[in-house]
Order: sequence, then structure tokens, then C-alpha cells
Amino acid sequence: MNKTFYDFTVYKLPNTENFQEKISGTNDKGILIVFLDEQRTELEAFLKKIIASIKLDYEKDCLILRGSHVDLLPTMAQLKSQFTFKKTLIFGFKGKDLGLNIETPLYTAFVFNENRYLFADKLSIIENSVERKKALWSVLQSL
Repeated sequence: MNKTFYDFTVYKLPNTENFQEKISGTNDKGILIVFLDEQRTELEAFLKKIIASIKLDYEKDCLILRGSHVDLLPTMAQLKSQFTFKKTLIFGFKGKDLGLNIETPLYTAFVFNENRYLFADKLSIIENSVERKKALWSVLQSL
């Protein structure tokens, strides 16, 4: 006899008020960028270069969410209820970190619930790897 009522993992949802301070950008083009904030300003500058390379303005065209593995991230459902976006670039997190029950290889764009996703390594790993930069560039061109 199983004495445990729950036989599955229960995830705590973050308070939606707490993540507003971690979001910036005006989101003119409907692109959400979620990245692991490693507290290194040069990595955000690197991300700005990546976004500029696909002819987008980081602050104007995108909605930027800085996250950490310490604080809970909002779920995609919470984000979708407050913002409109059609493309999501995620650096340094997995689907489950954003409440998505999906697993996908890195550097592979896919559509899920009418949103186009791309998961990639955290920026510090990409910055130091020519191979990963090429993989990211290749898939960004197709977005």
C-alpha cells in the first residue's frame, strides 16, 4: 500500500508580482528572451550582439527576462497571460524551469502551442565556443 498521497512531483509556482522587476524591453516584435543572469555585464553585451546580428533591437524589439537557478521563473502560461510574443529564445534553462513539459535538443527551433522556441546553452558557454556560436547562428537565421 502506498502511503504517499502524491506520487508525482509538485512544483511551486512563482508569485507573478515578483518577476516584473526582472523583465525589460518594449517587445515591439513579440520576441521573448529568457537568459540565465550570471551577473556578468559582458554576457549581456554578448547577447545584445547576438540579437543585433539578426537585425533586431535588444531593448525595443524584445521582452527580456533575466532569471537565476535560485529564484523561481514564471511559467510560460503566466508570461503569456501578461505579454504577447510569438518567438522565445531561452539561454541556460530547460523547459521545466518555465513550466513546459517538453524536452528538446539545444539549438533546434520548434513550434509548441503556437509559439516558436529555441533552447540554447547559457551565454557563458556559447561565448567561449565557436562550435556553439555557429549552431546558434544557423538556427537564428531560420527564425
